[in-house]
Amino acid sequence: MQRNSLFIIFLFSLYQVQAQEIWSLERCVEHAIQKAPSVIQTKLDVDIADLDYREARNGRLPTLSANTNLGVQLGRTIDPTTNSFDNQSIASNNLGLNGQITLFNGGRILNNIEQQKYFLQGTKQLNEEAKLVITLNVMRAYLATLLAEDRLSQASLNLASLQEQLKDTRIQTKIGTVSVTERLQLEAQVAQANQQLIQSQYQLDLAYNDLKNQLFLPIGERIKVEKEDIDEVSIPVANTQEVFNAIRQSYPSLAAQTSFLQAAEYDIKMSRGLLLPSVRLFGSMNTNYSSVAKRVDRFETTTFDREATFMGNDGFVTFTNENAIFSDNPYFNQLNENFGQQFGLSISIPIYNQGLNKLSIQRSEVNLYRSRIAYQEAKQQLDFNIEQALIDIKAAWETYQSTQENLSINERLEEAKWKEYQYGATTQLDYLIIRNQHQDAILQFLQAKYDYIYKARVLEVYQSGVIN
Repeated sequence: MQRNSLFIIFLFSLYQVQAQEIWSLERCVEHAIQKAPSVIQTKLDVDIADLDYREARNGRLPTLSANTNLGVQLGRTIDPTTNSFDNQSIASNNLGLNGQITLFNGGRILNNIEQQKYFLQGTKQLNEEAKLVITLNVMRAYLATLLAEDRLSQASLNLASLQEQLKDTRIQTKIGTVSVTERLQLEAQVAQANQQLIQSQYQLDLAYNDLKNQLFLPIGERIKVEKEDIDEVSIPVANTQEVFNAIRQSYPSLAAQTSFLQAAEYDIKMSRGLLLPSVRLFGSMNTNYSSVAKRVDRFETTTFDREATFMGNDGFVTFTNENAIFSDNPYFNQLNENFGQQFGLSISIPIYNQGLNKLSIQRSEVNLYRSRIAYQEAKQQLDFNIEQALIDIKAAWETYQSTQENLSINERLEEAKWKEYQYGATTQLDYLIIRNQHQDAILQFLQAKYDYIYKARVLEVYQSGVIN
């Protein structure tokens, strides 16, 4: 039964290795950063902030717009060309071009550009922080999987060793050199080792499931972590003040709050600019067309006589009239004749607008105060995290050294106890107790090693700050 369980686990593991793809830690981190919703969302925030920044810079440019309308007037209407009333249908068309540029508006345009620039910097830092969080989560899950792999490997070796020892013990029991009690004790140890193997496989499956969740992989995806060479463990840093300074200068969350604080300061400048005058240069060009507009083609002269009496004498007086001959005025001819331009300078001086400008200044001051609180909170939290990380790595390092020494002692102790058992100087039960103690020391050492490695890499990520 025990051999069958081991054989089934071996076949299952062999199948997984053949069907799975090898993933390194670097690949896991890159994949998770590309797929993480938090990273994608903060990247969209960066895109929006970039658009706002570009919009703010465009505020320095002039505006230009064209307009036109085409209509028909029915009944008694005013002829747009003569301003006289006519009782007829009139088709008309107006064309215009208008432009303006702001020369001064209390510095709001330049302050808005600076504000949006800092908003953009802050959102970029939040995007980097999202990448950093994903990196730490993946790193934790990846190292936990490596630990589970080592535990499973150790459990397999332990079971195989006990099974080999049980095989020899059964032979010795048959020939009478080993008691049945000792054989049963060893069989119990094998059964317990088999349970540990099954539990180790279960823990490994859980670790892989957590890792795939951190990588945002679909259900059923098969992966295999790459075995890293992490036997060489570095000594933790000694100068904690240098660590503090390095992390404070580069950590994204604090850098983001710094940028948002600077943006809030420029928001106050923008609000105060509402109290200052605004100066704009404007210009426009307009023309129009009317279907009833006429033009003079020529003049015709007509004469006629009227009978008149002058100083008692009757006679005739000749009158001359000049009559204008009209025709429809063409479309483009009207546009040329009615073309007009206008240029000017407008000045707007705020006097009173229900106190909205002062309220805007007060609102900006409140937002600045909130930004300062957020900055201090982020700084305090970062200092706490750094201090905690330094405490953790110190404790992890000491635990790692202690378990390493304990493992070395237990290795020598088991070797000595095994020799005593072979020479009959101790019982098998006493040897199995020491052997189990050695196995526990191995597991404690593996746990301490990976715990220290993770905490050391957390500190490295903190110091690097920005994830490339």
